[in-house]
Amino acid sequence: MRIYMDTCCLNRPLDNCPQERIRLEAEAVRLVFRLIEIGRLKWVTSEVLAFEIDQNPNYDHRNLIRSILGWADEYVKLGAEVVSEAKRFERLGLSPMDSLHLASAKAGNTRVFLTVDDRLLRKATRFHNKIAIRVENPLNWIGDTS
Repeated sequence: MRIYMDTCCLNRPLDNCPQERIRLEAEAVRLVFRLIEIGRLKWVTSEVLAFEIDQNPNYDHRNLIRSILGWADEYVKLGAEVVSEAKRFERLGLSPMDSLHLASAKAGNTRVFLTVDDRLLRKATRFHNKIAIRVENPLNWIGDTS
């Protein structure tokens, strides 16, 4: 199964917060990485993801996540097809960056897009038939696939 994780999802294991939900989401993301490592999942990343990661002001987090991108099975370049699809998603009310991530995931033929962004999850649920890609919180998704 091909998956895409957005920047907030990749950052979740680095969050230092005592909230139970955040701790469980971090564990779910670690499990996703384990499934990638053993070959049960194929991880698709993108030029958009690399760009957004490079904007992180935390040097250590930025470098760690950049190094993890090397584990990906496929890297989607930002091209006309991705930009065109992203503009369509923006018209649905999604942010420009979220739209580019979703369009990249779609161009990479992923089956699921993982995020911990509640706002994105709500909008993706509302427009799931127009987005045509499954958008899930990693904790819920891992629970459904186990």
